[in-house]
Amino acid sequence: MKIRILLVGILIITGTTAFPANSEKKDQFGIEWCFDRKASLDENQLRCLRSLDETQIVKNGLADSLRRHRTCPKCKEVIADENKYLSYYKYPFLVISAGFHEQGTGILVHFIFKQGPPEIFDAFMIVNDNNVNEFRVIDSFPPTRQMIRLVKRFREKKFDQYWVPGPQKN
Repeated sequence: MKIRILLVGILIITGTTAFPANSEKKDQFGIEWCFDRKASLDENQLRCLRSLDETQIVKNGLADSLRRHRTCPKCKEVIADENKYLSYYKYPFLVISAGFHEQGTGILVHFIFKQGPPEIFDAFMIVNDNNVNEFRVIDSFPPTRQMIRLVKRFREKKFDQYWVPGPQKN
């Protein structure tokens, strides 16, 4: 009993929460628990990542790129290197991790496309003057053998519910 009281006291004093890592809770700064974690096959983490605002920002950014390219193919890119990967944007994508950029300059969202090579794509976002994340850069990095295996697993039917549908034509 004394140990239990001591533990509760420590939790209260330090402000540490007793939520398990996979609970659908936000931390003291309002950040989802799945943010800033490594890519994982954990279905709770994939469900959480799918629900992030940043996931919708990626979807909207891909849709805007497709629309811009369709209506004005010679227009300047809004997202750096957006035309480089344009052929993939119509496909469903899966956010496999999201977190703060190492240098604290923005947010990186790592995702893969359902079709195409098993490359990991990065969407870099910055927070604008209105405190809203803006999709600014998309890039791709050749995956390691370990990531190729992970991408193959993500493409299994059991993970279909976590894929975000590709943008629809407007």
